[in-house]
Amino acid sequence: MMRSHSKLVLASVAILGAALIVSAAQEQTVARRVEQTSFSSDLPLDYDVPIPQEVVKLLLHTKQVKQAAQDKAATQAQRDNPSKFFRASAIQLASADETDLVVVGVHPMSAADNGWFWIVRSFPHDPKILLFVGTKSLEVMEQRTNGYRDIRAASSGVGETTTVTYHFDGHTYRIWKKQSTPADQ
Repeated sequence: MMRSHSKLVLASVAILGAALIVSAAQEQTVARRVEQTSFSSDLPLDYDVPIPQEVVKLLLHTKQVKQAAQDKAATQAQRDNPSKFFRASAIQLASADETDLVVVGVHPMSAADNGWFWIVRSFPHDPKILLFVGTKSLEVMEQRTNGYRDIRAASSGVGETTTVTYHFDGHTYRIWKKQSTPADQ
């Protein structure tokens, strides 16, 4: 009798453990679904988040933003509230306890034929720009290098599409691979 009771307890513990693992996996899947990983300069963000002032200040000190902020196309609302130059979506580049941003420029924070994207680590505490790229689309990939998710950017020019993959080098993102293909492929 004691042996069958022990087997019943072990079976119950095993079932409970399996149920907890399945539940945790489902929660992670749900959490991943609300994280936008593909971005286009032509489309709105799926999940806009407010941009902390520390991040806006950091962006305003970049060469590209300084030049574009003086553009006559900048609206008075943008000049009065520089956070209106940008949109952002939260992403987790390295760990679940850190929130990072994909920041997308709002006209005039873009080029004529592509958007401007910034990857900003760890806001609001000690934010750092890890990547700036002018491109048509950007994807935060599942693959990782040095603990951070890889980034892929794609843009089209006259007769060709260029795809650039960035890997994290421990401090910033650097070009790992660049590939151009004829646009008709």
